[in-house]
Amino acid sequence: MARTATASNSGDQEPGEAPMTLHGLLNVSPISWTKVLEMIKIANTTDVEEVDDMGSKPLDRAIQLHAPVDVIQALVERAPTQMEYKHPISGDIPLLTACHPCHANRISERLKIHTDSRVHKIISCLLQAFPGAVLKKTQDGGMTPLHVLMQHRPPLALVEEMLDKIATVGSVDDVLMTRDDEDQNPLHVAIEHHAPTAIILCLIEACQESVMQTGNCELPLLHHAIFSGTSKAVLDSLLKIDSSAVLNQNNELKKNALQMAFDKMVSRWETSQPEGEETSPEGVIQGEPMDLMSLKDAVELTLKHLPKKCNVFEKGRDMKGPTKTAWGLYAKAMKPVVADAKKCLKRCRHPPPDLTSLIKTLERIG
Repeated sequence: MARTATASNSGDQEPGEAPMTLHGLLNVSPISWTKVLEMIKIANTTDVEEVDDMGSKPLDRAIQLHAPVDVIQALVERAPTQMEYKHPISGDIPLLTACHPCHANRISERLKIHTDSRVHKIISCLLQAFPGAVLKKTQDGGMTPLHVLMQHRPPLALVEEMLDKIATVGSVDDVLMTRDDEDQNPLHVAIEHHAPTAIILCLIEACQESVMQTGNCELPLLHHAIFSGTSKAVLDSLLKIDSSAVLNQNNELKKNALQMAFDKMVSRWETSQPEGEETSPEGVIQGEPMDLMSLKDAVELTLKHLPKKCNVFEKGRDMKGPTKTAWGLYAKAMKPVVADAKKCLKRCRHPPPDLTSLIKTLERIG
């Protein structure tokens, strides 16, 4: 039977106390990472791969606790097979766990991944140790590590590192076109969770085809961007790729992006909350980034792009004469938008000024 390494090896064991295991050291408060590292070095492989009552191996626990990267590195070196271990409860391998950092006591609260933070270094370490993990998916949700990472507003350098690893072991296009169980690709997730502008633009550049892919409810990416909120640079990029998608109503909601924008404008106005910090002192994501456009500005930017694509609407149609211009087709397409906006206006006891002024603009166009 394999010998179990204990805290007594480092001279900290009190007479009469039960031997301290590696899991034991990871479950005391406060944790001494120095002692944990010493234990890893003297423990045998069986101890390093021991599974606790919750189904976690030491590497899983160290990742959950955001351990120093030297601890993660030591665990990986002592027992590389842990990198492929699927947790019996979550079904996730260590890289997927690392890409989804949460508050220690409130696991529903997502943490932002800051540059050179422990989480950043842990993910980089795992990418180096097991690049093939970038192609794995979560058991719950069917998300790749890139999907998961996009929920945490990570630094650009980390995303670029992950894309490099994907290119090494697979296809960047395939991963960026992979839809999870909610029919969202990584770009959809990035838009929904307000990933930094530089990251969204990086994903668009890596695979423009992913912009054309619909998400949940068969909504085009433009619909998601305008509804969720995004920066001017991102919206401008999406509109340049395919502005005609804005008026697309071939989705389960039967609404185009502008109609959804007015719905969102009213709901924001009616449930307006004081603006807070993007993250809490503990790093929990709680607010929106500062560079998000207002819905009014997003709609106005969209309107500026649409006329440039109006000629596209004419192609393949049976035109009756020169009087039926592209602007006429555009105005016709805008009629349901104006009608929907007016319905939203009636729902407001105190209409938001932005909505009122936009309706006047749309009526002039129509």
